Amino acid sequence: MSTQRDELAEAMQKELDPDWRQYHPGHFEEAADALLAAGWSRPRAVETVEELEALPVGSVIKLPDGEIGMIMAARDKRHVVGYPGHLPTDELAEVIRGTYGDPIRVLFTPGGE
Repeated sequence: MSTQRDELAEAMQKELDPDWRQYHPGHFEEAADALLAAGWSRPRAVETVEELEALPVGSVIKLPDGEIGMIMAARDKRHVVGYPGHLPTDELAEVIRGTYGDPIRVLFTPGGE
C-alpha cells in the first residue's frame, strides 16, 4: 500500500530530469517528509452541506469556479469570506452544487486536519 509520502515523492520525481534523479537518490523522500511535516495534505472534496458545516472556522476552500474563501463566524452564523464578499455556508453548498455540480476543495484546515 502506498503512503501519502510515497505518492508525493513519486509525483516530484516525475517532474524532474532523469539524470538528476539518478544522481540524487533519496532527495524526493526527504522533500516529501519536509512537506508533510509542514502540514501539507492532499486537498479533499466537500460535497454535502453537512461536510461544509463540519469544517472548522479558519478553513480555506476552493470553489468550483476557482474562487478561494475562508470559513469565518460572525453574529452566530458561519460565512465564507472571499466569495466575493461573503455568503452563509448553509447557502453556499446549494448554490455551488446547483451551478457547477463539482465539489468544493478543502485547501487548509486549522490544526492540519
